[in-house]
Amino acid sequence: MGRHSLAPFFTHVLLFLLSAVAINGHCTAYSSGTYTDSIIAQDAGNTVTLSGNITMNYASGQSGSSALQAENDGRIEGSLESLSIHLLKPDLIGMQAESGGKITLTGPVTIVGQEVGVQGISTWVGAGVDLKGPVSITNNGDYSTAVSAQPGRVTIDGALTIENEGEYAQGLFVKHIGEPGVVTLNGPTNIQASGSDATAIIGWNSIIYIHNALTVSASENAYAIQTLGSSQYVFPPSPLRPVADDPAVAMSMTTRQSFDAQQPNPQVIKIDGKISIQGEYNQLILDLGAGSHINSQLVEATNKGTFRLHFHQPDAKWTTGIGSTIGGGGSLLLDFVNGGIWELPLAAANRMDSGSPVAPLNIARDGSFSIQGHGTLLGHVETLMGEGEQATYLLVKKDITDSPLSLDISNLTAVTDQSNYSLTLRQQSEGSDAYLYGTLSHDLPLPEPDPLPPPLPPPQPVTALPENAALSRLLPVAMIDQSLASRLLTEIPAATDCYYVRNAWQMDNVSGGCPAITNPGFFPWLFPFYEHTRASHLDLDSRDVGYKANLRGLAIGLAQVMDNHRWGIGIFAGNGDIDSRGDIPETRSHADYRGGTLFGSTALNSVLVTARLVFLHSDHNLRQYSDESRLTSDSEIDIWGGQAAWVWSVPLDVWILMPSAGLSYWHTRQRRGRVLEQRTGQVYGNGCSTETYWELPLGLSARGRDFFSTHTSNIAVIPEVGVRFTPSWGDRELPVTVWRNDQPTFKVRQSGARRDKYRTEANVGMQVIGKNMNSAVRYGMSKSRHTFSQQLSGEITWTF
Repeated sequence: MGRHSLAPFFTHVLLFLLSAVAINGHCTAYSSGTYTDSIIAQDAGNTVTLSGNITMNYASGQSGSSALQAENDGRIEGSLESLSIHLLKPDLIGMQAESGGKITLTGPVTIVGQEVGVQGISTWVGAGVDLKGPVSITNNGDYSTAVSAQPGRVTIDGALTIENEGEYAQGLFVKHIGEPGVVTLNGPTNIQASGSDATAIIGWNSIIYIHNALTVSASENAYAIQTLGSSQYVFPPSPLRPVADDPAVAMSMTTRQSFDAQQPNPQVIKIDGKISIQGEYNQLILDLGAGSHINSQLVEATNKGTFRLHFHQPDAKWTTGIGSTIGGGGSLLLDFVNGGIWELPLAAANRMDSGSPVAPLNIARDGSFSIQGHGTLLGHVETLMGEGEQATYLLVKKDITDSPLSLDISNLTAVTDQSNYSLTLRQQSEGSDAYLYGTLSHDLPLPEPDPLPPPLPPPQPVTALPENAALSRLLPVAMIDQSLASRLLTEIPAATDCYYVRNAWQMDNVSGGCPAITNPGFFPWLFPFYEHTRASHLDLDSRDVGYKANLRGLAIGLAQVMDNHRWGIGIFAGNGDIDSRGDIPETRSHADYRGGTLFGSTALNSVLVTARLVFLHSDHNLRQYSDESRLTSDSEIDIWGGQAAWVWSVPLDVWILMPSAGLSYWHTRQRRGRVLEQRTGQVYGNGCSTETYWELPLGLSARGRDFFSTHTSNIAVIPEVGVRFTPSWGDRELPVTVWRNDQPTFKVRQSGARRDKYRTEANVGMQVIGKNMNSAVRYGMSKSRHTFSQQLSGEITWTF
């Protein structure tokens, strides 16, 4: 045997020895090269590191074995220039994490299988697979699977491309066996499935998170998405075990951060193929961003299964295939957050004069279908008609034995994709069924008068409104007014508490410190005030919004002191200047304020009980000038507030500690207004909106002894400090409904910036009690998650 013929033999022997050493936990590193045997990390003490350019040509005769295998808490990790796995026999797996094993790799991964039953990536009760690079999986075999989590976790942070072809082939597969399988897609994902009963995405009682763009295409005899199983069952290895009817173990596929999250997370979603949602509580929740298009037949949404589409951009679209079904107990929600398109076919199959029309959307008994917001119903005309002809099409059919078909068709703008064709919607009940019909008309063209020019074409229906149709939303002036009203409620006035302060310190030697109780009277007071506020990173439609505000004002009033009680009234006037911050066009407002307050208190031994009411009205003159537009708006806001509070006095050395607790109620009403585009004359109407919430201020303040405690002085100077923590609950934003005055039937509800749940305040000041005057000066700060403000105020009460 020549020396050249011995080289392959020694090469195979060397590779065999290296793999054998790796299996026994002594070799932990694999670098660039071509491998034919499994790379295995088989226990907690075995960590295998991969690097360089690795190619694996895997042709094991052991069915179900893996080219990369992490098991029994073993670890495979590394940063690669490339990893290419070729599965050369049936029922082999590219990489698998099993029984607590974990695979963590950075770099491009390619897996190719051309045989029956091959799997690209798999977890089986494993810690999971985490890939931080582009991943490409191509399978061409019956019963093949690209990514499987049954159970376990698979996280892919880079782009994922899957091409699966074959009978019953699967792209993403998740399954609950004792615990849910979880697949998280953080990078753009493209899945293609073809073959009889193949499925691009399929799951049993598990979760798929879509946190980036998703494109799914399925052949005519395949499914784009299937959710199977029921929350009444989990699937241990044996046998099938019933559990409580629990949504937490249902199948969920969502763009949100968790299956029950309320915060939207719009993505570009493109799905072409059939969708089936079966099993109790199984749900498909998608936030559709710009460019999204779901072109599918909803084969079934049944048995408490939920299909929710939230349209966040005007061009987001769902094209409903004929024969889509909402089964018993299933639900479908179309939420037009910011416009959106629902496309229905106008074809021979659902034309009423065809004999047996089939509705594009059929809702069975106990099924639910609802629409929120205002969107566009687009009729796709498949058969053209002559001028002047009409035809009626069946769009939706609902069994109303147990529940009605309740659609507000005024929230749907009906249009077609053919010029000179119009579509009119009509609801009608017939026996135990209700129907939504669409009447298609090929309008006759208007004659051209002579010698007059041809008439102007009718305006196109509005399908979306700009974000600056409500300037008070982009510059959240109501939030600023609420902060000012809160300050007026809690601080007007405090210097008239002189009896409570004096009695706590037994300051009877301060002659003239308080008026004689035997001769109660009304004493005038005034309260000058200045506040500077900044806000940043407010969440508004995923945009960064903020503001800067400078407010100033003066309150005057009368207070009456009677024994251990007092009460008073006051009025307030002021103004402010507010500028926007963040990634919106510069927006400004000049505000004028006026309001009033009513307050009272009673001292019960060491407890002071207070009650206060405040009303604040504001007039905002808003303007937004940019290269594209010049917008002006007048906005009026009314705020009512009330508070009951308790203050305890606890002497401590030379200080009096005063813990306090209160309960506040707030109601904000923004009146109807309008926005004027000065360049075009376009007017946008703004509807009336309200916000109601509660607060629970919890405070601790301290007052010191008189700086001039000589038993002969006619004046007392008392330092004071305080902190307050205020949580709130109730409404947290002030949405506004907007429309164009030339087409007032099309209305869009636009969300507002969200107010923070908590804020913390601190102040330091000095109270001066004199012979004929009680006064105070204070500096305060207020901080919440997104806002920071500083205040400077003074109080003067004449006691002559």
